[in-house]
Amino acid sequence: MVQVHFPYCVDLPKRQYDLTNGMLFINCTEWKTIVLSLYKSFLHVALSEIRFIPKPNDAFKDERITSILSLAQDLFFKNTSVRSNRKCSSLEMRHFKEESGNFPLSMKNLYNNLLKSNRLSHNARFDISLYLKEIGLQRTDSFEFWKKFYSKQHSSC
Repeated sequence: MVQVHFPYCVDLPKRQYDLTNGMLFINCTEWKTIVLSLYKSFLHVALSEIRFIPKPNDAFKDERITSILSLAQDLFFKNTSVRSNRKCSSLEMRHFKEESGNFPLSMKNLYNNLLKSNRLSHNARFDISLYLKEIGLQRTDSFEFWKKFYSKQHSSC
């Protein structure tokens, strides 16, 4: 059994652990929940104290905070990863092949299938068209993109 002060593990589920004299008694096998709860508590305290720092921008130079912020940004913007990595807001056909390596796995798979067979199902065409629109491919470039594949002979012919 591990003893932890209750104020450090407030977010643990109620009535799941024994509480005596302000100490939580937690089974050793649940060490992950203890570490996660302690991390949340200390992070909450550190972020609440950041407003009292005379130069708050100095806190963002700490690599621990920057790594947490970059991880949060990656998780928040994971659906638009191609857009966030590019500096410009539109994708050009001449850079399409290089940028296709940054596509999400589902779109990369559709693009690879299109490269192999020169054709896609209706829903797959719809999905990839919406994705191309979202990442900033111009309408004329989109027409050129589809013309490039659909002017070739179908691979199963």
